[in-house]
Amino acid sequence: MDFVDEDIQFIEPQELRIRLNDTVQQLRAILDRLSARGTRSRLPQVMLVGLPNAGKSSLFNALVGRSRAIVSEQAGTTRDLVSAHVQLGGIECVLADTAGIEEWEELSPRKLAQDQLNRSVASADLVLVCFDCRYPNDHAHAQQLLSKVGVQPQRQLAVATKSDLMPQRVSVVADALTCHVDQQLVEELRNLLVQQIERIQGELQSDSLHRTMVRCSTLVSSALAAIERALELLGDPFGDELVASELRHAIDELSAVIGEVHSDDILGEIFSRFCIGK
Repeated sequence: MDFVDEDIQFIEPQELRIRLNDTVQQLRAILDRLSARGTRSRLPQVMLVGLPNAGKSSLFNALVGRSRAIVSEQAGTTRDLVSAHVQLGGIECVLADTAGIEEWEELSPRKLAQDQLNRSVASADLVLVCFDCRYPNDHAHAQQLLSKVGVQPQRQLAVATKSDLMPQRVSVVADALTCHVDQQLVEELRNLLVQQIERIQGELQSDSLHRTMVRCSTLVSSALAAIERALELLGDPFGDELVASELRHAIDELSAVIGEVHSDDILGEIFSRFCIGK
């Protein structure tokens, strides 16, 4: 817009709308995660996530100590999130079983349900990435899907399930805990979860972290509002300048989250202190 005489390829409105809608979803997921992790009084949230039929429900029931989730060989048995309060090493947390993570291109009830699941997973403190140990490539696939919804690797714990179906109990993925519904293996997983939850609780109880969460939430909320306003202006034939203004505001707010310093800020500081007429 500043150099309209140059050979610049402008983005099509429809492509811009797609990108902005995707950004809105990402920012909402970030806000959910900030809200959850910034609440110091809540219980740690642990979710079992993986592709359909990855053994999540069986492991969930074993960790809970009773049959809460329906277990079946048929993929897609779990449709809704099932949660329970559990005690792990004297620490209370919320453990949740989830539907299998999948990708849906078309708009459908399954796609809307998957989007809701993604938002819940994005706000979890710890994600147990479950995968059938007979199909180790499923782990990489699940990690790829989780990265799209903003689940960082440090919040993931790989669990290779159904190891009783393997001829030998061997680790099939580096740093993955090989497990099935066996008391000894489940107890090993419990002990590992206790270590991870203690680390999480230390983060949740940090006052400085809490203040940072509040500040970041305010900035991300402002950026989200600006992008939503830009989406509303896209259909206006005279709204291009206003759309650009809203997007610039969103970028400024997000830049403040990561502490980026703008050249405008530097120039303003220089002009306010020195005469650089020469």
